[in-house]
Amino acid sequence: MTVDEGVQIALRNVRLTFELRWNPKVVPGRGSSFDANGQPRDVEYEGRWELWDRDGSNIPYRVMILMGPKREYMAPDMKFVDFICLIDPARYGGSVERMIAAMVDSQNDWCRHLNDREFEHLVDGAANYYQPHGVRQSVLELPPDMRH
Repeated sequence: MTVDEGVQIALRNVRLTFELRWNPKVVPGRGSSFDANGQPRDVEYEGRWELWDRDGSNIPYRVMILMGPKREYMAPDMKFVDFICLIDPARYGGSVERMIAAMVDSQNDWCRHLNDREFEHLVDGAANYYQPHGVRQSVLELPPDMRH
């Protein structure tokens, strides 16, 4: 799988260390089953794009899995880049508070389809993801319906 070069360039303009990776085995597909202990059995996987970054020690970590609200495939496009820009505190002078205010005020399509609980979860995840001076605290989690 390949990503449109314009999307790759736009992501790197947000953060030079961002990288999109294809993971062919990230989501158990329909028809997959699990045994009584919760271990996978007869699992068929579906691939999804993942956004990766590097921490201060240059160690790669997965930021998020790209998928729709019902876990469906979602291609990385300019709308995704717009969302990443929206949740980048550097855009707000490093202020997580200003970032959250922008998320709440935003008419971004990514946020429009979420119910209030899911939106609060997304905002909390974005706030917890960043600490002062750009230090990563934890991986940003999408709302339950949007994550693996």
